[in-house]
Amino acid sequence: ALIALPKMVYNFTVKNKYRNSLLARLGLKDQNVHRGASPVIWIHAVSMGETKAVARLAKELKARYPQGQLIISSITETGFAEAKRTIA
Repeated sequence: ALIALPKMVYNFTVKNKYRNSLLARLGLKDQNVHRGASPVIWIHAVSMGETKAVARLAKELKARYPQGQLIISSITETGFAEAKRTIA
């Protein structure tokens, strides 16, 4: 984490990256995951392309397990935005 921190700060301040996901990346934002009787289904997609590829799967899982919590994560900002646009 210490080795990656300077690059993350540079990307955040100079390139305006991670503006929407920095707190979640650092584990400081509550993701509203409620553990209990309902299943938690987590899909991790690295890029926007992978997010598009799993969109149909995510919708099918939401339909099949309506009581479950579906969590989508992505490494890239564009992947995160795509997930919010197509899946949420």
